[in-house]
Amino acid sequence: KGILDNIIIKKNDEYRIVHGWGNNKSFYVGSFNDVDNKNRYALTSNAFYYLSSFASKYPLYSKFALENYSHLEGKYGFLTFNPGFDKDAKEVGRIVNLPIGTAENAATYIHGAIFAIDSLFIANEPVWAMKEIMKVLPINHEFITTTPFVMPNSYSYNKELNLDGDSMNDWFTGSSSTLLKCFVRNIFGFNPKLDHIELNPPSYSPFKESSLGLIYKGKEIRIKHVQDNSGHRCYLNGKLLENNLDTFNRNINRLEFKDILDTNLIEIFD
Repeated sequence: KGILDNIIIKKNDEYRIVHGWGNNKSFYVGSFNDVDNKNRYALTSNAFYYLSSFASKYPLYSKFALENYSHLEGKYGFLTFNPGFDKDAKEVGRIVNLPIGTAENAATYIHGAIFAIDSLFIANEPVWAMKEIMKVLPINHEFITTTPFVMPNSYSYNKELNLDGDSMNDWFTGSSSTLLKCFVRNIFGFNPKLDHIELNPPSYSPFKESSLGLIYKGKEIRIKHVQDNSGHRCYLNGKLLENNLDTFNRNINRLEFKDILDTNLIEIFD
């Protein structure tokens, strides 16, 4: 009720999931008309819509969230906002002190970008999600200012300021660890719960075959994902698992903890 009453606004037939508001809702951030009279798109509020499971209960707004993302695509990944904030938006706060195209001000801030990528997998947009993952990986860029094999906290991009790939620093907790979670939960579809595992691998993978090894509650698990366009099938130690579809028609398999042995092989074919 709080979400419906406060952060979803409507103009004609279009909805917007706003980033926030100020001064008793005298203005919004990420709305059709922000405090600086700009139509602004915001990233993380739309990611929240999916990651909070709100989208599974109210899928009506999904197409508008995805349309919002299309306005935020950048060279290095999703931008936090578009357009950025100039000094005439000072009511929004200190973000106006950041040059546009840096850190959180209309740049690719990795933490937020990967939340959005995570949400694209939930929305059953794996092709788009994988494209955005390739953008945020530092190894795929000719020039960056931080360690080339460690995720940066952000990528700056502003040609007027001669910024292209610059970052303040490396950042494991907000960038690399969030990306690793995305690999495990989305690319391999391994989602551990308290008493069971949900397997929801994407219907698309850029890899013909990929594998992952991990330990879950002291049990060794090996996941093998084969992209062969044969239709979704998921096996545990050779036994076919029951398949279900979620709100966005993703394949969901439930794996009971009692069925897990000391060593397990999960085979997924899509």
